[in-house]
Amino acid sequence: MDDSRQRLSDRLVELRSRLAKRPAALAHLFSDLGLAGLAGEVLEHTGAILLLSASEFPRASYSCARAALEASQDAIYLVADARTYDRLGALLRVFDLIDTAKLRSHFRAAQEALGLGALEEPKRSGDEIIADEARKWGEHSTEGCRLLLSEWEEAKRRKPGALRHWSGLQRTELLKQVETQIPELGPFYDTQMGIYKLLSMHSHPGFRYSSRSRSRNASGTLILSSKPTDRFVPLVVCEAATRLVLTALDRRDKFTFRAPAA
Repeated sequence: MDDSRQRLSDRLVELRSRLAKRPAALAHLFSDLGLAGLAGEVLEHTGAILLLSASEFPRASYSCARAALEASQDAIYLVADARTYDRLGALLRVFDLIDTAKLRSHFRAAQEALGLGALEEPKRSGDEIIADEARKWGEHSTEGCRLLLSEWEEAKRRKPGALRHWSGLQRTELLKQVETQIPELGPFYDTQMGIYKLLSMHSHPGFRYSSRSRSRNASGTLILSSKPTDRFVPLVVCEAATRLVLTALDRRDKFTFRAPAA
């Protein structure tokens, strides 16, 4: 396990260094910011896993490993094709606005019960925010401006809740597309879906009798606890996620942009 911890620590240092040297290109603003945001998710959850896996409660690191895995999958999907990079970046920004608004509407009922302060209310409507951002992006990319406005209008025509993921795809569809578009990744769908299913099982609450160590204390009470592998598996999974997101950053750096895909 020490080797796994060291490898993951090394990946974390590498990823942090890469992100610190990546200014967003104004012509591809939200795409580059979205890629950096997804890579940042991997970075943060990697740090958390390194702490949790060495703690009294290593099973908690499975949830962080799942978040890191999904973020790395989203990142490689974002850069799968340079021709769709800016459209997907616009989708990311639009989904972010919609998701944040949805959170506010659901969270209001819980604020008083939890004794939390109110979420900061936006000073502008979504239409105003998008119009302003499209104008600013348009100073550097007329295509980016068009895409952002187009995806916003398309989102407003959908039924509330129709878009479960920013890409508009199911997780299975996203992974299959990546495998088709980047064949050098090998059997991407089967590998990634297998890891995803494992992490999903361990991340969701449940009895989990079969996946826990069992022992009895001095009074004869049955005790369920983490297995030794719970300290190891999330480390290995997250190391794979950091490698994938680093691959996504490498792929972005090699982009030579062509006409947008129809």
